[in-house]
Amino acid sequence: MAVLASYHRRWNPELVEQAFDYAVSVHRDQKRQSGEPFFIHPLAVAHILAELKTDYIAVAAGLLHDVVEDSSVTVADIEQKFGPQVALLVDGVTKISELKLRTWEEQQAETIRKMLISMLKDLRVILIKFADRLHNMRTIDALPVKSQQRIAIESRDIYAPLAVRLGIARIAREIEDLALRVLDRKAYDDLSTRIANTVQERQAILDEIIAPIKRELDRLGIPTEIDGRVKSVSSIYTKIHQQRKRYDEIFDLLAIRIIVQQKSECYRVLGIIHDLYTPVTEHFTDYIALPKSNLYQSLHTKIIDQSKRIVEVQIRTEEMHQLAENGFAAHWKYKEGQIQPGSDDRLEWIRTLMEMHQEGAATGDFIDSLKIDLAQDEIFVFTPKGRLEQLPQGATVVDFAFAIHTDIGLHAIGAKVGGKVVPLSQPLESGDVVEILTSPKQRPSAQWLKFIRTGRARYRIKRWFRDTRWDQAKGLGAEMIAAELSRLKLHSANGEVDELAISFGYNETSDFYAAIGDGSLSLGQVMRKLVPKVATDKEGVLSRIIQRVGRDKSIRVGGLDNLALSIGDCCNPLPGDQIIGFQSAGKGVVIHRTDCRKIGALLDDERKVISVAWDVERDDRFFARVQMIADDRPNLLLDVTQVLALHKVNIVRLSLHIEDKLVIGAMTMEVRNLPHLTRVISKIHAIRGVLKAERLDEEPEESLIE
Repeated sequence: MAVLASYHRRWNPELVEQAFDYAVSVHRDQKRQSGEPFFIHPLAVAHILAELKTDYIAVAAGLLHDVVEDSSVTVADIEQKFGPQVALLVDGVTKISELKLRTWEEQQAETIRKMLISMLKDLRVILIKFADRLHNMRTIDALPVKSQQRIAIESRDIYAPLAVRLGIARIAREIEDLALRVLDRKAYDDLSTRIANTVQERQAILDEIIAPIKRELDRLGIPTEIDGRVKSVSSIYTKIHQQRKRYDEIFDLLAIRIIVQQKSECYRVLGIIHDLYTPVTEHFTDYIALPKSNLYQSLHTKIIDQSKRIVEVQIRTEEMHQLAENGFAAHWKYKEGQIQPGSDDRLEWIRTLMEMHQEGAATGDFIDSLKIDLAQDEIFVFTPKGRLEQLPQGATVVDFAFAIHTDIGLHAIGAKVGGKVVPLSQPLESGDVVEILTSPKQRPSAQWLKFIRTGRARYRIKRWFRDTRWDQAKGLGAEMIAAELSRLKLHSANGEVDELAISFGYNETSDFYAAIGDGSLSLGQVMRKLVPKVATDKEGVLSRIIQRVGRDKSIRVGGLDNLALSIGDCCNPLPGDQIIGFQSAGKGVVIHRTDCRKIGALLDDERKVISVAWDVERDDRFFARVQMIADDRPNLLLDVTQVLALHKVNIVRLSLHIEDKLVIGAMTMEVRNLPHLTRVISKIHAIRGVLKAERLDEEPEESLIE
């Protein structure tokens, strides 16, 4: 209460006291795994929130954050007693425990999705979750080892980067250190001991470097606060592993922070420091002129002293410092309710991520995109008109194109960077001015997934693949019905197909056509309803229109029997393809699909053209080749083989390899006919993570990525 009163100008002590008493009552008989009274945890969470200088609503919700999850109390009860704001915050941090999900990963994803959706309504949700996770990490030793590791990985990979993304550095640093303590205790203890053993020596170095700076600033009458520190354990650990060096080979372990009163003084101080010490020019960054997406502002530079020691220096104002340490929680406008939490521009990437959730993205896609967006440093890239886009380190032309607009990304063919034409895969650097080149004929390629860095671009490309398959199926279904009616010399009255679609349970005619096109609804069923007295052809137009791969030994040729036949290797027709025959010396009649790339040359001699048609018995089997591109994930092959087994498909040949986290596969299989293969490919498409599944006319090359 005293901490709240020290910074909160307008708050309601009665609400906080009521929340305290209610939480004590609900948790009275509950214990933590350590054996301590459970209420120690929500009290600690509330204390952390007060240290972050959040408002009294968030502190009250912190006291109550576990009552719904760990008792019979409902969110409605909280709303009735404490109001809608507190209820929203408590609900936002309550785990998804009532759903019967198959795996812990699914539960994790759903809980994080719920939390992020709640963040869009009120940012204070994530502050409470950070405080909750931080205290749990501080007391994690009481849990079983496996639980410790699982929670530590999640904290390291999601919560710490999320705190960085929202500008709450103090939370991020401690969570990272505590996660390392669990995941590599030996290294953590070793580094902690080394730092502790050299603390006096390093403080002496810092004092020696700071002294001339302080003297000069005092002489010029610039009020400042200067402090030196050794970087965090997790930061040093990361440097050791990324640079592959020993602890005593890492020279930039020291940092100095200088806090001034005015923004203009930041640049004056920078000039003084660069005059006193040699700057490392490639390590200067002006985050004041170009703030990070989390609104972080500071000048960063590295200097070398006379003893060749490297020290990082950060220069910022007090307001910038508070925002850097506590993020939006420290912003006075936020605390006084003068900005709406859900309107913050820093949440635009979360809104994009939530589109994946709303449009049915798989659990793995959602978590992977979240990690990608959280785990990378930023670069600043400009359009020719001066629009600024902040992208992750290593972002490419494609990432930039999708950041500008989805349509630009889908049709990008290249770019000009500094007036020079570069490919789509070109990594961008801070300060680049990029003009995207587009073409209406351009379409995304699966190869783009190898080099993009943003979750937005990855999701939009995958979404395009899904939508394109649907459009193709819709067009094919409409063509199949039209062609079959033409064959029967019939036509449908206005609205008749719409009514037919409804009779099959499809409110949208386009969905009805797509179901026919992808094989989930047979044309025979449709035609028997549409034209009952004549729809007796089981294969219908399927035997003439759909294009898939295969091989046949039972072909009727112009009514003649025992004629030597062979299949064209160039197109490998399958029963159900529209076919044509050509006489060939030594081969008899060679069968091709009518859309074969060699047809043009073969038609030069019309005398060799032979009329052919399929004459296939029910039990005949044919070869078909299928290409598949999918996200690399556990049990992918198992899921594919289960689909094939379910549809009674024999695998003749299977080739899989991994390229940049994508599984590239080619399968040769035995199928009955074209409708059979159509259904199988449709089911492979539906497998989680599959980006592409289609017919292969020829043997695949080494890499199947476009």
